[in-house]
Amino acid sequence: MERVLVSSLLSSSLAESSRARSDLTEQDPEGYPLFMTNFVGLDVEITNIKGYARYLNDTFIVSSFSHPNSIIYDADEAFIHEECEDYTDWVSAGTDTITFSDDSTAGHFWIGTQGVKFSWAAASSDSLGAVFTSTTDFSSAVGVSSGTPSQGTLGFWVYSADYSTFTINEVLIGTDTSNYFVYTPTKLHASTDGVRVLYQVDMDNPDSEEGTVDWTDIGAFALDIISTASGNFTLDYITISKSDDISLCGLGDRRISTLQFSKDF
Repeated sequence: MERVLVSSLLSSSLAESSRARSDLTEQDPEGYPLFMTNFVGLDVEITNIKGYARYLNDTFIVSSFSHPNSIIYDADEAFIHEECEDYTDWVSAGTDTITFSDDSTAGHFWIGTQGVKFSWAAASSDSLGAVFTSTTDFSSAVGVSSGTPSQGTLGFWVYSADYSTFTINEVLIGTDTSNYFVYTPTKLHASTDGVRVLYQVDMDNPDSEEGTVDWTDIGAFALDIISTASGNFTLDYITISKSDDISLCGLGDRRISTLQFSKDF
C-alpha cells in the first residue's frame, strides 16, 4: 500500500475550501463532505526473528494421554535421590580438588532453597571427582535387586555460566566406591551459556560394571568431570524414575526454552 503523507494531503486539491460541502444532497457532482481526523499510528520495523522450542523436561503435566510426564508412580518407583541442600554431603575424589559450597542464587537451582556449587581452580591434569554417599533402595526403580537394571532413568540438573570449561564425563552409581556401574550421561537438550540443563542417565544401558551392585542398598553416587579451565557449576535435583523416557516428573515447572534459529532482516 502506498504511503500518503499528511503534508501532501493538505497541499492537494482535496483540501480546497471550494470543494467542501456540508453533505451530499447538493446537486454538485464534485461536492462532498470533508472530514479530517487526527490519529496516532505506530510503524514497526522488524529487524530480527528468533525461533524457540520449549521443552517439558521433567515437569509434571496432567494429560489424558499416556504421556511420560503425566504418569504417576509409587513412591519407591520414582523419587528424589538428593535435593542438594547441603554441600557437606559431597567430597572431592579426584587427583585435583573440587571445592563445594551452597548456591542460593535464584536461577541456579530448581527446588528447595539452594543447590551445591562445584568449583575448581584450573584445567585438571586428571579427571575431577565428586562423591555423594547415601543409603537408598533403587530396586523398584531399576527393576532388579542386583545386576544390570531392566529399566529406569536418572536425572540431575546443572547450571553453569560457561559450559566450555568442563564435561561431565561419567556418572558412577553403586553400593559403594568398589561396587558400581559406570554410565555416560546425556544432555536432554543442548546447553548454552547461563542456563540450567537436565542431564539424564539410561539406567539399563551402563558402559561397564565394577564389582557387584546391590540395588537395594545404593550408597554411592559420583560424577567424573573433565575440566579444560578453571570453572564451576551448580548441581540440583537428582532424581530417578522407573520410566525409560524421563527421570522423576515432580512438582514445579522446569520447562526450558532453547533457541532454534535467528534471522536478521
